[in-house]
Amino acid sequence: MDQLQLSYEDLRYVMLNELKQHERMVLSTSEGAFVTSRTVRCISYGLTIYILTNQNSRKYRQISANTNVALADGNLQIEGVASLKGHPLKDENASFIEFLQKELPEVYEYWSHRHFNYQGLGLIEVAPRRMALFKGGVFTSETSIYVLNIGEEKAYKLIRGEYTNENRPTF
Repeated sequence: MDQLQLSYEDLRYVMLNELKQHERMVLSTSEGAFVTSRTVRCISYGLTIYILTNQNSRKYRQISANTNVALADGNLQIEGVASLKGHPLKDENASFIEFLQKELPEVYEYWSHRHFNYQGLGLIEVAPRRMALFKGGVFTSETSIYVLNIGEEKAYKLIRGEYTNENRPTF
């Protein structure tokens, strides 16, 4: 598989736009030997992803034991580190609430009328470390995976070449 370096800022921009298209994603968390996945509503604020949930939920408990998480939807895969932020109306979450009010007023209205007064509500913040976007083509040679390595601020494109059964890579 060939690797082509890309502009970090250009691919970051692509990923920011891609995130806006994924309102629901599958969140995978683990604790000990148990890995679980479930569909969650995601709110992206830049590359940071927020999830509102019950603080008594299994995902919240698992994240308190292991902060490594993964999110996926369609051809987008994200590996990141989650932080438990407590109730969304805590002072430390003010910028998130301001973002909701300004950029997603319908989401803010929904949550403020139905959930914000529940003291068990919790906010999960996911800081992506790696994002990958699969783009398939008609031919194998047109298939690529765009990877944004956020920690290292690197971006590249993995390109599949023409393969036979003998030299086909595994992903």
